[in-house]
Amino acid sequence: MRLILPTGEGGADRAYELDGVLDLSRVTLNETIELKRVTGMDLARVYTGLGMLDRLIGIPNDKVLVAMSRSLDLMEAYRALVWMARHRAGDRAPDGSVLTVEQAADFPFEGLGVEPDPGDARPGEDDAADPTLPPADGGPATVGGTPQQPPAPGIAGPSSQTSD
Repeated sequence: MRLILPTGEGGADRAYELDGVLDLSRVTLNETIELKRVTGMDLARVYTGLGMLDRLIGIPNDKVLVAMSRSLDLMEAYRALVWMARHRAGDRAPDGSVLTVEQAADFPFEGLGVEPDPGDARPGEDDAADPTLPPADGGPATVGGTPQQPPAPGIAGPSSQTSD
């Protein structure tokens, strides 16, 4: 997924990749510390609501803004996401310092957009790329609708690591 912001030269649209930002396993300790310093928010607060980011694709910005305006935490989470994406992309303040959260998000909301990356699944597409479905009822995961049993105790499953 990409965040499209009017932050290019002369307010031109610029795409920011979100793969490394939305995947917590790729966020560094330094980014987490800087995020807290700059935004005052921890990762848990920032990621509140961001799981629904892909649902914003194709929705007019005025409707998104009105819906988001009902929750200060949600608006601040998106502002922090903008800061984090721009920080990761190397954007800096005019004097070369780290962007403040206010500087990072100082553009008309109409300029904010979310787009799928080429190759991203589109809403409504078959999710065959990941056939292991999480259980909705707390039961075992399924592959193609067939329940999968966990390996017996002491037997390494397919994702287990073994050592020599």
